[in-house]
Amino acid sequence: MSDRAGTTSNAFNENDAIFERMILIIPYKSPETVQQIEQAFERINMKGLGFDNVRYLNTKEFNEEERKNRRLDFIGGFELMDCESRIYIFEGLGGENRAMH
Repeated sequence: MSDRAGTTSNAFNENDAIFERMILIIPYKSPETVQQIEQAFERINMKGLGFDNVRYLNTKEFNEEERKNRRLDFIGGFELMDCESRIYIFEGLGGENRAMH
């Protein structure tokens, strides 16, 4: 977004369309790539949610306030698999210094 002086503003506006999606398609038998994807997912979410242990990611339930918080910076998603490929679909906050950037 540009202001009147022609400079670019990266101000976060939670009322904008702020979410981005990413789709990754990889061969089913790609253990190193799967490990890299899972480690990145865990690292980003631990930082965004303020956790110090990955176990909390598996049991986290958002309370009402967290569900309404459009600034909560984490990645959600799921994985589809068949005998040939894995498809990861992720969604999170977009923009500079956000989970999906």
